[in-house]
Amino acid sequence: MAPSFVQHPAGSREAWGAALTYPPRHAAASADVDLKEVLNEMQSEVYHRGVRVKDCFADFDPLRSGRCTPSQFVRGVNRIVPSLKVSDGEALADHYTEKGPLVKVPQIVNYQKTQP
Repeated sequence: MAPSFVQHPAGSREAWGAALTYPPRHAAASADVDLKEVLNEMQSEVYHRGVRVKDCFADFDPLRSGRCTPSQFVRGVNRIVPSLKVSDGEALADHYTEKGPLVKVPQIVNYQKTQP
């Protein structure tokens, strides 16, 4: 005999305390970070070490579309600047995240975007 599925009453999400709307990813971390300062630090690190930025994201983007997931973006940024704080990497991921109806999830962070 196949197991029957349990029917949950309407409003059960509220009973467990789950929020119906979620804040943007890392909203608190993004508010405290100066993106220009972080980008300047990254630029100086790239210049001094001679790092090719696209190569840091090549493992996460097999189709070379210029997009990756937010967690992959943070890992790629950490390859460029290992001393960068996690909150700074998350704020950069939020900044470069594309929004709109034509964006394919989960590859939503455009790491080739040139304008900050």
